[in-house]
Amino acid sequence: MLLEELIRIFKYMNDDDRYIDLKDFVNNNCKPFAVKYNGWFGVAIELNLDDLDFYEEFENGKLLTQIKNYEGSNHKILELVSNDEATVEQFAILCNDFLNFFNDNKVDDLFENSKCKWLEKWKDILGNTNKNESPYSLLAELLVLKYLLKEGKNVFLSNQGTHDIESEKINYEVKSTIERYSNEVHINSQYQMVPNNGKELKLVFVRLERSQSGYCIRDVINSLIGLGYDKKQLDKKIENFPTSSLNEIYKVLETKIFTINDNFPRITANSFKDNKIPVGIKKIEYIVDLTDIENEKIDLN
Repeated sequence: MLLEELIRIFKYMNDDDRYIDLKDFVNNNCKPFAVKYNGWFGVAIELNLDDLDFYEEFENGKLLTQIKNYEGSNHKILELVSNDEATVEQFAILCNDFLNFFNDNKVDDLFENSKCKWLEKWKDILGNTNKNESPYSLLAELLVLKYLLKEGKNVFLSNQGTHDIESEKINYEVKSTIERYSNEVHINSQYQMVPNNGKELKLVFVRLERSQSGYCIRDVINSLIGLGYDKKQLDKKIENFPTSSLNEIYKVLETKIFTINDNFPRITANSFKDNKIPVGIKKIEYIVDLTDIENEKIDLN
């Protein structure tokens, strides 16, 4: 009965930001809805406003929380939605199972901590084709930011600049790896190893490893907020980051800082005739082996 109703709604209901109550089709253990808006369709359940936020993006769908206003007040909604009209009936089967899953389990118990084990189950069901960047690279960047702040340096994340972390006198480029023995870093452009605006430039190399104990992005962000860092800037950094990645735990194996100067191997405009990159070369990428380069070790722990 529920499945047929979902197919009917997805195929024929108007696409005008609709939230359709499905309580007649599902028991009252969760507050279920069908949703249609801006080309997206799917199902949703209502959460408490203080529950966790989610954003998981898959090849043809999303699992996310939103705040919606209806019945005269704001409500937090966890949605499973798709915009692939060619798979409406197949997606309706997933939506049917999704609502039944939350109806068969006590919703508050499923959200009792930040790990939310049910999320891994649904990632598997949805194919686990997340569009995500490496969580450890962002974690390393945040850990270095936290270290520098605790050292008393006035630093901030650069969302638009060439380098990851900036301050008045020094910029920091953070590179990370989860390979146990590799000392290689990928330089993404001819500008990445070039100091700008008269500032000194340092490269921070962080080696991490997946672990049962250590650091996750969510916890480090909370620590940064506790140190007074701007929450809005941190939220912007992770706004399209899969929720599960925010909880992945890594331990720091080692951290080294390299000063970028004439002794550091790099390719810049000065590497070419007349100190100019040849006409027609749009981008330069290369690998640097850090093994024998002078550095300073620091302890992010």
